[in-house]
Amino acid sequence: MRISRDVTEKLKQTDPEKLTMGQRIRVIRGDRTQTEFGEMLGKSQDAVSVYETDQITPSLNTLAKIADMGNVTVDWLLRGPSYKGGKNINHSFVFNGYVIRPGTPEWTILEKLVAINDEKTKEKIAEFVRSYISIEKKG
Repeated sequence: MRISRDVTEKLKQTDPEKLTMGQRIRVIRGDRTQTEFGEMLGKSQDAVSVYETDQITPSLNTLAKIADMGNVTVDWLLRGPSYKGGKNINHSFVFNGYVIRPGTPEWTILEKLVAINDEKTKEKIAEFVRSYISIEKKG
């Protein structure tokens, strides 16, 4: 299920370098209401609203769905088109209450997690990563 028919045109008219992640999500939503978009994601209108206003970062599963709908990458959603790598905290995201930075083992595992199609496997791996992060942060 893709909604990218209008996204390409909107991206041509908008400088994605100047957009926040929430604004990039808004571009992907296109002409759909937040309620319609939320239904496509299995989320509420309120959830879409807080994503678009950068109050909360969507889960990796949700980011993957949004990226798929917009025919973009999760990396593009998280960091924008000009990210060149590095460990800048501005390009990090929060997972299970912890800041995850590019280049860390957690980041690498979570990037791989997005590509897994089996939801049960994905959730088991996510739980493993949560446990790992919790242990690492306590130690």
